[in-house]
Amino acid sequence: MNRRLVISDIHGHGESLLELLTTAQYSPEQDQLVLLGDYIHKGPDSLGTLEIVYSLKQQGAWVIRGNHEQDVLDHKRNQLAAPLTERMRQFLLQMPLWKADDQYIYAHAGVRAGVELQNQSITDLTTIRDEFFHSNFPIRGKQIVFGHTLTSRIGAKFGHILWKDDRIGIDTGAGKRLFLSLVDLTNKISYRKRITTGEIDIIHY
Repeated sequence: MNRRLVISDIHGHGESLLELLTTAQYSPEQDQLVLLGDYIHKGPDSLGTLEIVYSLKQQGAWVIRGNHEQDVLDHKRNQLAAPLTERMRQFLLQMPLWKADDQYIYAHAGVRAGVELQNQSITDLTTIRDEFFHSNFPIRGKQIVFGHTLTSRIGAKFGHILWKDDRIGIDTGAGKRLFLSLVDLTNKISYRKRITTGEIDIIHY
């Protein structure tokens, strides 16, 4: 495996996701791609984005569930252009709530300190904020990679990734028509697209 690439909170901007993967020269055979949830709502094409994510999973990407997918499953909101097909509903149901490798723990919103990963609640993994931000980590020496909360609200420069010793926040606001960021964790690079102009920047950390 050459690189670990991760992206979160795509919010219907599937074509932007594909552009960033092309810019980063993503190779399913060589790179591990991790998608951290919130593929739908707010943006231009939720259902099309889900199809893109489905295809990426077929190629080996890890696809994690976010709170917007959970809300659809819980019938709390739909706001999609058409009803979900049964294939897509099963796709949402089968998405794990977290993944881990030898360096990182991946979850949409974060984790609750003091609770084993297998015992974390759906609510915490998809929506936690303050209790996660104000907790001391790491968990077994791993960094936690998460989305859900705009990084500029938790200490990062506007439009930038939050890099800390114990956690990495990557939601740069595509759902608010700001930026969508694909992060190369291996090389500490962010491929960032400005939603309003389509401009792509490559930022080294």
